[in-house]
Amino acid sequence: MTMADPTSDDPPPEIRSRIMAATAHASVRTIDHCAEAPGLPRGTWEVHALAGDRIVQMVLGLRDDGSVAEETRTFLTADVLGVSFEPDGATLSVRGPSGAETVPVPDAVARALPPPAAEGFESAVKGVGQSIAGRLKEMAGQFLDDPDLEAAGTTQRIEGEQRRAQNEAPTEP
Repeated sequence: MTMADPTSDDPPPEIRSRIMAATAHASVRTIDHCAEAPGLPRGTWEVHALAGDRIVQMVLGLRDDGSVAEETRTFLTADVLGVSFEPDGATLSVRGPSGAETVPVPDAVARALPPPAAEGFESAVKGVGQSIAGRLKEMAGQFLDDPDLEAAGTTQRIEGEQRRAQNEAPTEP
């Protein structure tokens, strides 16, 4: 269900306000209601959304005392390493603090993700080329006994190595 599709499972106002606070500008938002949950008499609402540069996952429910139980996780779209589609949804591989982790999401959220940025890879390749060209200048400066050419080559090589290092894709654990 989306917020635009009211149903009998429409979230109560306390839940709806939390959803809107976290996903007001979402391009895609899915809300699923599970009627049964221990300690939560009205069940839970599971929300998945793509809001700007973030993927938002929420599980919300109303406790017996009327307070809201909430668990929210967010991921940057830039941290998505891969997407796999399955018959019942999709799974994202996301860069986490201790390595890659998998995150199940609805198909609609996965399909709305921006294409992976190639700029980092392209920049890393340019850094390798810059580094090689700098090393060749260094060697030419040494061969021709030209300290200025050698120094320019050293500077270019170091800049290329730094550019490559900044844009290298992280390795999978």
